Amino acid sequence: MYNDLIFNTALILSLCTFYALINSIGKLNDKSRKIIMGLLFGGIICVSMMFPCNYVTGTYDAIIVILALSALCCGCITASITMFITVACRIITNGQGMWASLVATILTTCVGLLFNKIFKNRGKRIGIPELFLLGIIVSLIAIFSKIFIVPISTGWAIIKDTWFAFITIFPIAMVLGGLLFLHENQLIDSIREMKSSENKLYALTSAAMDAIIMLDSEGRVVFWNKSAEEMFGFSKEEICGKHLHNLITPDRLMGRFEAELTEFKQKGISPFLNKIHEMKALRKDGKEIDVELSISTVFLNNERHAIGIVRDITKRKKLENKIRDSEKKYRLIFENVPLGIVYFNKEGIINECNEKALKILGIGKDQLIGLNLLKSNREDVLKIVDNVLSGVTTISELEYIREGNLNNIYIRVFAKPLYSIENELLGGICIFEDISEIKKAEFEKEKLNRQLQERQRLESLGQLASGIAHDFNNILSIILGHASLLKIREYSPEDRKRKIEIIEKTAQRGAFIVKQLLDLAKKDDSELESVNINQLLDDIINVVNETFPKSIEVKFIPGENIPDTLSNESQLRRVFMNLCVNARDAMIDGGTLEICTSLIKSEEVIAQFPDAKKIDHIKIEFKDTGIGIKKEHLNNIFDPFFTTKEPSKGTGIGLSIVYKIVRDHNGYIEVQSEEGKGTKFTIYLPVLKKKIKKRKEVTDEFDKIPGGSETILIIEDEEGILEMMAATLNIKGYNVVKVADGTEAVKYFEENKEKIDLVITDMGIPGMGGDEVFYKLKEIKPYIKVIIVSGFIDPALKTKLFKKGLAGFIQKPYNLDELVRAVRNILDKE
Repeated sequence: MYNDLIFNTALILSLCTFYALINSIGKLNDKSRKIIMGLLFGGIICVSMMFPCNYVTGTYDAIIVILALSALCCGCITASITMFITVACRIITNGQGMWASLVATILTTCVGLLFNKIFKNRGKRIGIPELFLLGIIVSLIAIFSKIFIVPISTGWAIIKDTWFAFITIFPIAMVLGGLLFLHENQLIDSIREMKSSENKLYALTSAAMDAIIMLDSEGRVVFWNKSAEEMFGFSKEEICGKHLHNLITPDRLMGRFEAELTEFKQKGISPFLNKIHEMKALRKDGKEIDVELSISTVFLNNERHAIGIVRDITKRKKLENKIRDSEKKYRLIFENVPLGIVYFNKEGIINECNEKALKILGIGKDQLIGLNLLKSNREDVLKIVDNVLSGVTTISELEYIREGNLNNIYIRVFAKPLYSIENELLGGICIFEDISEIKKAEFEKEKLNRQLQERQRLESLGQLASGIAHDFNNILSIILGHASLLKIREYSPEDRKRKIEIIEKTAQRGAFIVKQLLDLAKKDDSELESVNINQLLDDIINVVNETFPKSIEVKFIPGENIPDTLSNESQLRRVFMNLCVNARDAMIDGGTLEICTSLIKSEEVIAQFPDAKKIDHIKIEFKDTGIGIKKEHLNNIFDPFFTTKEPSKGTGIGLSIVYKIVRDHNGYIEVQSEEGKGTKFTIYLPVLKKKIKKRKEVTDEFDKIPGGSETILIIEDEEGILEMMAATLNIKGYNVVKVADGTEAVKYFEENKEKIDLVITDMGIPGMGGDEVFYKLKEIKPYIKVIIVSGFIDPALKTKLFKKGLAGFIQKPYNLDELVRAVRNILDKE
């Protein structure tokens, strides 16, 4: 009996070997493994039944220990299969002990599952005491199940003979088998946990974009993730266990790598530890790549290992190289472009400039970098920076005053705001160039134009001189003739008055001609004003009729409701007079000059001149019946110095000036001519949308103009004019002091300055000029009021005198009304 019990116990222990073997099959899932375990446990039980303790048929074997272990270690599925096989075998073998064995089978399985639930499923540790207790319980179940053997006396006899063996051998077998099975389970759980951790680690490292590599202390690869495979081209199987540096280190770096590996082996140190380094590495295909390497150390099984994280930075390095090349190109352009470039931030502080900027400005880099443009004392600079920081691109020209002995320069500035990718204002950029030479050329050109215009002006006056001389001779003949008649003969009051009126009207006619000539000879100023073309032409035709030969008929056909134009009146006067003179010269034997004005709609003008403004234009035509212009000359008549006249008749600058003035007024001029039949010049000038109001001249009658009792000093060297002015002012009640010399006048004024209220001086007086007298008087008495009288004065000088405090100006010739009105108005001013 004892031998059979020991054999059955040996079966239990051998079961452990098969149990471990089945658990080592990694491809089985948990359910399949439990089914196979149930079949294994059931098979061992069948073998156990072949060696029973044969007191009676089917009485006893070692199945209770196997059943308990299957339930305790493998759970419900395995225990159920084992119990089913056991019950089936018991029924098949039958015998007196069948019912006792069935009871023991069911109860043992239940007890084993109960222990499984109490301890294992609740995470409690099962040790020797628990296993021994389970062995005692199942042994007692086996012992007391014998009471179901028939006859009952046989069961009690078996209990009596076997209880000690059960109580001693089976609990020991339960403890040994249980420890083996539980240890195997713990090992299996550890392997599963390790597998799970390994799978997680693999999943984590596989998902990583960087290569993760582990080396042992000899430099052999022990871990190689998926990214490492993709980066270097070596599979895990190809590289694990091999020395890494032999496979991925370029030959030129091999010596350095081996030295560092030796140092790592011996001392555990490396320049790569806990730092990020960039280096070259080789792929399997021999291609070099740029990598970023970071290494740390770990200890596994008391051996130093290195974990490296490698990132492929080849694309980044290429991009960095491109950026670096781009920066070099940018810097090359930035420093060599023939323009000054300055960057400033949104606080207005300059933070970058090129060498050309420093050269143009004539300062050092340390003076320019850090300069705050918003603190500049120049309005033009502040305006540019404010515009840029407000998001406005600006183009302007300004004069720059350079430090030291450097000449001032003119610069053209292009300033633009700078924005980030997110459209945030970063500051601005100023690109500028030195345009001093261009400005100089423009000044020279302007000077030349002024000289050409002055020459043309003088030429026009010269061409009119003969007509003017003839007309003035007639005027003087009339005045002198009637004055002589009044002197040598007595007339009745009525006849005397009529002759005086003839003299007066003739003098007024001469004054009008002089005024028109002064307007023609007047130098241009830059002021634009509202000009009535019909009125201007009417004035010019009056001069033409007085000066042109009587064989030339001048017809003026003014258009109705012609608007004003915004023009420089003196320039237009010269244009029209020049065209009239050209027409006169073309009609050697007389003829007709017809001048017409009309209003043309904008559509018609644009159809003829596409770049014209969309605005109505005034059309002015000068049509003569002269000799005409040859066809081959028509394309050149507006060229400077082109002329078909004889050398003494003209210089050829007239029409070029005409063309320039018309274009400067945003107008157009065209010519039509046929040799032998005449010429027509047509001018188009844009209309003024909104008329500019002119100051109306007051024309009060002499008696209505108030007088006064103030003292007036008159300085005039022409005795007739001096007496006339004094008599006129005396009539109005003024006290008049007369002086004919500038030096004497200044001396008298210095002695009597408190008595003098007003000084009237001619410009061309002996001793010193009228302007010099004015300056001397202002030095003596700064608030003295001075009026200058002149037939002609340079506009620039006139402007300068008014800025210095000149009170008024009277243009010769003038009438008595103009004189007394000017005196009263100026005296009444504060």
